Amino acid sequence: MSSHLRLLMAASLFLVLTSPASRAAEREPLTAYQIELRLVEKRPNGQMAIMTNPHVMIVEGQAGTIQVGAEVPAPKGVEPMEPLHVGTTLTLRVFRRGDRVFLDANAESADVKRSDADSVRITSTGLRLVEAITLEKPIVVPVRPAKDGKPAARWELVVRRATPDMKRDKPSP
Repeated sequence: MSSHLRLLMAASLFLVLTSPASRAAEREPLTAYQIELRLVEKRPNGQMAIMTNPHVMIVEGQAGTIQVGAEVPAPKGVEPMEPLHVGTTLTLRVFRRGDRVFLDANAESADVKRSDADSVRITSTGLRLVEAITLEKPIVVPVRPAKDGKPAARWELVVRRATPDMKRDKPSP
């Protein structure tokens, strides 16, 4: 390898290691976030009822999953490819781009349509969102409108920067 090429490669490596983006990445450690969720249903009498209030702590850029619901038994003697889950599965990721914070969320809601000794049929609907958020400000995601005797429901999410005193097993007040 010529000395000119070695000098060019060394200069390129120096530029990469000293670039503003590289230095900023070294100064900015990854942030932990706590995401609090509430599944809220509107009852026929107009009252709002909190059905569940899970939370998850995640590290910036990594996904966390919350499953609310139950497993449905498979027909007798059958091993399904994966568990038969009904309810809601939320996969959440928080990341930053510059000084903006984004939520990347995938929600899937599944219900049993038919279950007997020979079969199980589960239908599902999903929602995907990627949007800029403001920490501490609630985000409302409609889950379903009122129909077929089921009340309207929505998820309310609040993303907070995690602090050392946050409890892992309880949402903050």
